[in-house]
Amino acid sequence: MGKFIKFILVAFLILPSFSTSYAATAHNTQLLDFEKIKVTPLVQAEPSEFIEFFVNTFEKAYEKFSLEELGNDQQYKSKREWLTETAIDELKDAETGNQNSYYLLFSADKQIVAYLAFHLEDDGKVVYLGQGCIDPKFWGTKGTSYAINKVVPEYAPKATLC
Repeated sequence: MGKFIKFILVAFLILPSFSTSYAATAHNTQLLDFEKIKVTPLVQAEPSEFIEFFVNTFEKAYEKFSLEELGNDQQYKSKREWLTETAIDELKDAETGNQNSYYLLFSADKQIVAYLAFHLEDDGKVVYLGQGCIDPKFWGTKGTSYAINKVVPEYAPKATLC
């Protein structure tokens, strides 16, 4: 399987909140000014702001799914509890990550608008997306394309994106 195919397959299986299938349900889509987007490592974020963004975004993305459908093997009592733990895990992973793992926040006007975690393998030729989300206000605004086409190549110049 080609490098690009692996990248896209993983991206759309793991990142439902980035998926363009949600664009049709985003009635209040706002324009995203890509010129104003600032990309920073997650470790520089205020943890509580990241957790709130992560939980609220994924709660919206997963609102039609039950905990069981989402693979609740830890028996969390609510999606919010599960997502909070997941966000905390992301923060911990960012702090202890290796040199081939990137945890990035996308901010505009001092507000988090997206999050993307990815890992490089095969000497940087293969990109695996671990986690990612974009604020529901911006679903359908090509924010995913921006992250994939503009930011990922900076960190993975050996990977081929088509």
